[in-house]
Amino acid sequence: MERSVLLCQTYKMKLKLLIITCCCLVFFSCKKIIINAIAKEFVPMLWEDRAEGIECTSTISSNTFEREELSFNTNHMHCINITMDISDFDQLRSESRVGPNIYDNNGQVTTAALLEYVSQCDVPMPSYYNWYTSNITIDGITLNNVGIRKKGFLGSLFSSAPSIKINTSKYTDQMIGLTNNITFNNNAEDESRVVQTLNYKLFELIDYPAPRCNLSNIKVNDEALGTYCHLEAVDQYFLQQNFGNSNGDLYEGQLVDFIAEWLPRWEVKNDITDPSRAPILKISEVLASYEGESLLTELDKYLNLEHFYTFWAMEIILDHNDGYCRNRNNFFIYFDPNDADRAIFIPWGLNYMRPDESDSWSGYVSAELPRKLASIATSRTALENELNRIMDLIWDENTLISMIDEYATLAKTAEHNPNYETVVTEVKSWFINRKSSIERLINNGIPYGNLEAATTCYHEE
Repeated sequence: MERSVLLCQTYKMKLKLLIITCCCLVFFSCKKIIINAIAKEFVPMLWEDRAEGIECTSTISSNTFEREELSFNTNHMHCINITMDISDFDQLRSESRVGPNIYDNNGQVTTAALLEYVSQCDVPMPSYYNWYTSNITIDGITLNNVGIRKKGFLGSLFSSAPSIKINTSKYTDQMIGLTNNITFNNNAEDESRVVQTLNYKLFELIDYPAPRCNLSNIKVNDEALGTYCHLEAVDQYFLQQNFGNSNGDLYEGQLVDFIAEWLPRWEVKNDITDPSRAPILKISEVLASYEGESLLTELDKYLNLEHFYTFWAMEIILDHNDGYCRNRNNFFIYFDPNDADRAIFIPWGLNYMRPDESDSWSGYVSAELPRKLASIATSRTALENELNRIMDLIWDENTLISMIDEYATLAKTAEHNPNYETVVTEVKSWFINRKSSIERLINNGIPYGNLEAATTCYHEE
């Protein structure tokens, strides 16, 4: 009888394996068909229906510069005029990071290529963006022969008003004050155009090292493109200003985590950063080898845990669901020589907010660090304390509404959007309600992360 039961179980196991194998074979043989079907369904949600831009008058003012660098004063909106070869600009805005033209089959070809890369966690992210030559006038100051290229991965990609990077010294040794790297984000996912500036300002208010941000009105050739975010580049100058040094290892994370097999996905950001990614590997090994309080002891040697709790809490508070903790995306990590080469996270991609759909924060224990830390009582207490500290420190609804109004007053001068006031009201409502949402999250208790490490480098609900 026991033998019959054993044989039955064995046959069931073999049948199960056979079914799984057949499903895998079917999937891989049909992978391209499946990806193309997903892309076709997904693409219409990606294209931005951008409001018509309003041209600005480029005139230098006392707010153009601060401390000899291009200003990030949130009371000031830069007026940017870019001129370049028309065919070059058409080519620039049609490019995607993964290669295909964004207009091919209305974006489906590009989206299918993106989905291919998203599913391969152990390969580097490609960059097929090309540099072009342009002239730029910022608040009446003109620089000729500067470098310009498109930027962005997915969220800002499908727009007639591309996000761009400017390198003033790409072809000629020149700077605008102390600035040579300039980033302009198109705010495509935020119709109000103010959320990104506000989110980065909130990091500044808690004294956390993060890029600065203010608004810009951009025109390319004769086309007014509307309201952009002038975002501080995470470069050597940023590191020097925030850490007092710039000789540590700097990596960018896009759909990647501290898992040894995924090391090639981490992007090395400058010539002095370890290309072997050994500092990343060390944290990965610690996370894979330790549990509980011993994990905290060992991890603290390579990661500034105090700063990480702040970073983790801010991603939750701002509901940054495309950041590290939830989606393993949009962040930099710097190994600070002035802090025993310990790692610190630098936020990125704070360009939208999502409506509160529930009082669940289970997604914010998805990535490897929060997944492991959420199972440790000491860490759970530290996170809860940090959430409360930050909310008490900066979450004053009247101040936040005043800031939104200030930014919105500038933003609406650059675009004809008949629904703008309604959009801004929705943003205000989100920030007004966020404090009670966070309080409910805390009362519900910090969830535990999954027992096993992730098998995909993107978040799955």
